[in-house]
Amino acid sequence: MNSAKLAFPLLLLSAGLLAAVVWQARWLRELRHANNPAASAGSTTRGLFSTASSSGSAVPNETYDAQARIPVAPITPRATNKPAFDWRQVESEDYRTYVKNLRDIGCPEQTIRDIVSADVRQAFAAQRAEVVAERFRDFKYWKSDTEEAAARTALETRQREVDETMRAAVRELLGADGATLPTHAEWQQAAWSQQLGFLPADKRDQTLALLSQSEEVDRQIQVLAGGRRIPENPEERLRILEAYERRKNELRNLLTPDEYELVEMTASWTANNLRRAMSKFEPTEEEFRVIFREWRHQDENLANIFAKGEPDPGKEHVFASIKNLLTPERYTLYRETWWK
Repeated sequence: MNSAKLAFPLLLLSAGLLAAVVWQARWLRELRHANNPAASAGSTTRGLFSTASSSGSAVPNETYDAQARIPVAPITPRATNKPAFDWRQVESEDYRTYVKNLRDIGCPEQTIRDIVSADVRQAFAAQRAEVVAERFRDFKYWKSDTEEAAARTALETRQREVDETMRAAVRELLGADGATLPTHAEWQQAAWSQQLGFLPADKRDQTLALLSQSEEVDRQIQVLAGGRRIPENPEERLRILEAYERRKNELRNLLTPDEYELVEMTASWTANNLRRAMSKFEPTEEEFRVIFREWRHQDENLANIFAKGEPDPGKEHVFASIKNLLTPERYTLYRETWWK
């Protein structure tokens, strides 16, 4: 048998071994969390960093007391004279050693990055939940004032602190090239989990899943409604509209009409914009509701208009409708303080 014929089976064997390594790494984390939920909720697994401190900040910790290791049975290759591969040859109480061992057995660098990134994200989940819980503990969807604006700024500062500590841990493990670790989705999911506490638990979980799955579609709809960077392909624009309508229908089928509107007034980008735009108007709950309905209709209508290449209808008709819904004094203040 020539060398070319030998190379192909060896390549398949190596690929299979690496696949087993990746699969068992993920399986091990899941098993460890299932067997030790209290530990997994507040700390990471191997001994590089801890996410818990008396001050509530995530900090590097060289002497972290790692969780007890879970013994794993060795993987025995089929029909081969090679010694059995034992996962304990790779696993280590120290995360640096764990990463080194993965590299030593030839695990692809991108796979190592994926494993480390997943572990680090999970390790800091408790810190994100703590920061977000503090921010939204008494959240009221209609609250828009200078105090609320200050709370948003404080949250952004805490987010940067947690993210930088997390990225420092990644740099320690993977070097400077591994420091990029986007966390927007994790922070957004943590925020929604707190904000949507008014929903029954089963509905909240399903709503969170739908919002998470459709976050990119919502971003695209927001771009369409803004009339900027609109996709040139008309079919692409229609696809975005159709995906958005499907998400709305799924939510409506899951929730009651009142629950659906509450989710919209809490979690939609229209609601987030209004809370920023009216910080000096300080609307009541009922004022926020009627103003939100007008602007939500406007935003969704603009997305359809610009997607179909129709002219911008402007905003004066929206203000005219709101004028009829507020008292003259409140409407005057509303216009004077809009986005101020």
